[in-house]
Amino acid sequence: MTSITMQLAYSLLAIAAITHGSPTPRDSQAITSKNLAIRKSPDRLESANWAGMVVGPTDTSFFSVKGSFLAPTPKLPAGTPKTAEGIWGGAAWVGIDGVAKDEGGLFQAGINWQVSNTAAGTLNTVWQAWYEWYPAPMVSFVAFEISSGDIITVQCTADNSTYGICSVENESTGKKVSSGLKSPSSDAHLLGHHVDWIVEDFEAGFSEIAFADFGTVEWFDCEAGVRAAGDVNGNLPDTGHVYPSDGEEWVLLNIAGKPLTNTTATLARMTVNYIG
Repeated sequence: MTSITMQLAYSLLAIAAITHGSPTPRDSQAITSKNLAIRKSPDRLESANWAGMVVGPTDTSFFSVKGSFLAPTPKLPAGTPKTAEGIWGGAAWVGIDGVAKDEGGLFQAGINWQVSNTAAGTLNTVWQAWYEWYPAPMVSFVAFEISSGDIITVQCTADNSTYGICSVENESTGKKVSSGLKSPSSDAHLLGHHVDWIVEDFEAGFSEIAFADFGTVEWFDCEAGVRAAGDVNGNLPDTGHVYPSDGEEWVLLNIAGKPLTNTTATLARMTVNYIG
């Protein structure tokens, strides 16, 4: 039987306009990269909503991205009273583009987790698998069950700059879902300039929801396919792969500018830790 708390969480998922867009700008006295709506520090990029690794731009174009990870065990952030009522959440996904100002689209898929808590201290977690071609709204995969510790594999492959297929697979249950999707507008066509492996504080309505303590998201078998520069349409042969370790770390900050995450990457493996 579904609890009242879980029903509430499902209702909020249904009515909220959940989106996974490009990184949210944050005002800073630091020098801002010309092409990124993000704060640049000497050894990392700092974001109000993204954590993980991003590769690009390079002298090639990205047309596919995939990664596997263990579904985390989200909980309330440290210091939150056990009787605090509310919803905390997060997401893990892979995507292409969505970083630089000239990249109007973001082709992506992944999972969300939302932790709801009652005044009685009852904690429930709701999971959601989804795909999206931002700025079009996120679309949920139905009848897809996820539990903490499950092995989730996510992949997005663009046939060309206006059409692609995304899939989410729970290797622990054997369930796989996929869907084709089109660019929502001419301004959102893929350029293939960046590829992303991200843990995100996603938006519900018009702002990020409270970020859950997700512990650790362990990624493995991560890679992105590349073609010759400027070609995301398959006109030229594939030229190889890149991995998270080829990119740059993105650190998610809280509203006071304190880092909430750190990331380490070695070739096709990546670990995103909650340190808030």
